[in-house]
Amino acid sequence: MSLWLAALLVCVWLVATQVTVSTDLDAFMPADGDAADLLSQLREGPAQRLILMGITGSREQTRATISAELAAGLTKTGLFTRVANGENLMDAGAQRLLFSHRYLLSPRVGARGTAPFDAESLREALESRLQELRSPVPVTDSSSLTADPTREFYAVLQSLSSGERPETRRGVWVSYDGARALLLAETKAAGLDLDAQGKVVKAIETAFSEVTANHQEARLELSGAPVFATVSQNTIRSTVTRLSTAASIATALILLLAYRSGLVLLLATVPLASAMLVAVVTASLVFGEIFGITLAFGMTLLGVAMDYPVHVFSHRRPDEPVDSTLRRVWPVLRLGVIST
Repeated sequence: MSLWLAALLVCVWLVATQVTVSTDLDAFMPADGDAADLLSQLREGPAQRLILMGITGSREQTRATISAELAAGLTKTGLFTRVANGENLMDAGAQRLLFSHRYLLSPRVGARGTAPFDAESLREALESRLQELRSPVPVTDSSSLTADPTREFYAVLQSLSSGERPETRRGVWVSYDGARALLLAETKAAGLDLDAQGKVVKAIETAFSEVTANHQEARLELSGAPVFATVSQNTIRSTVTRLSTAASIATALILLLAYRSGLVLLLATVPLASAMLVAVVTASLVFGEIFGITLAFGMTLLGVAMDYPVHVFSHRRPDEPVDSTLRRVWPVLRLGVIST
């Protein structure tokens, strides 16, 4: 008995301090081949990490101010790769990345266009840059002249800015009807890391509450894969909690009705609780962490541990010692354990 209690106390301590529960589902996905590439897009692709925000319910100028403050606040959290609202579409890091790959991205280079690197083309490009530098308002950055005389970086920027773009009012993106200020945020968290995405959504809601403390009429609308995943997770979690609680209460009432003893009910839960603690600690020590989906299915399967004390209590005769009952029903219990 003392050894069992000591082991349980150690398991409780490990669960409280060492066990990590992961909700990242990529470990259950294929690890190689085309499926792995698709998984990478599902996990790291921007489509799975983009959150679209809409601000409604206030005047246009107020929405623009809230948009700017919200973008600044979210950027400071460190949870996002980028937060865009139309004010600054490209930061210095993105510009450096595009500049370093300008010849690969330019539509005028290689198979997608001409190759302006022969002597005549370079001479014409340099003469054009010289004329631009002589103009009253130079349109060429002299610091990048030697590195990019053909202005491929400018061609890349032009290609990125072409096409349909959101409406802009007062310096920020708005919907076509002007009723919403729009923001786009890309999270650092992986698309399949549901707990991390839940924290991101919570951070957005908290930041919005802070910047709209004096504008209670403003409302926040969220959309995107992380938002849908978080809402689904919360819905599933609340439903499972509600059903599990109802099932536990029903089981407890049945046992109380059958045995008329709270002590028997308490003793019946001991094997189940012990099995769960040992299983969680063992899985965590062997694999380094335990996945939420594993924990859920494991607890369901371990529910069979509830059967063993029920068998003992149900077969116990009046005034019969529990040890005698155990010896009498043990062959049947042993067969049940082996077959299970």
